Amino acid sequence: MSDFRGTQADGDLFYKREVSVLPGSDINYEFYALNLFRNDHTTSPWGHGEALKPNVVVRLVAPNGTVVASTTTGEIPNSVCATNLADNLNNWRKYEGKLNVGTYTKLTVEIRSVGSAPHGWGNDMALDDITVNMIPKSCGQYYTTDKDVVALERVLPQFTVSRTIDCATGKGGFVVTPTLTTGYTYTYTLGSTTVTGTIATFYRT
Repeated sequence: MSDFRGTQADGDLFYKREVSVLPGSDINYEFYALNLFRNDHTTSPWGHGEALKPNVVVRLVAPNGTVVASTTTGEIPNSVCATNLADNLNNWRKYEGKLNVGTYTKLTVEIRSVGSAPHGWGNDMALDDITVNMIPKSCGQYYTTDKDVVALERVLPQFTVSRTIDCATGKGGFVVTPTLTTGYTYTYTLGSTTVTGTIATFYRT
């Protein structure tokens, strides 16, 4: 958990992580935020007025500094001082969403302060359980291909079944080869990439 006091300036960095991404994909984010000011104690005793509510922005930033996508939490409400633990835990507010990476393959995920005006009271908060992830994409296609073979003297002849698959990034070849020692071998080729395995599950990455 990180505790940020109210002296931070607008745009101050709270969290930063560089990620490799698939063009056109979504980055999922999730975190919890707590306003450290109580709703019954928002007026400054030193004449600074009402406590400023914290506000943060989640951004995707390209290597050249371009902000590719962003979203804000809005003002994080003041906390309520309750008499039981469960209600007090509800002051931790969950923020989640997704941002599209556009055409980029590498980005930086940032969480920063936003909307801070000159102040001397408020803008205190805590952040916890920050999660950033991207769901891998698969081709999403299923094919069934049959081939008849003749086995003589209980010897399984080797044979190959191939199929061209139209995936999102182009056409790929799928080959099935059985052998006596290793069973079925599955090979998927797309461009210069070839993946081979004994289980026919391949993800486009």
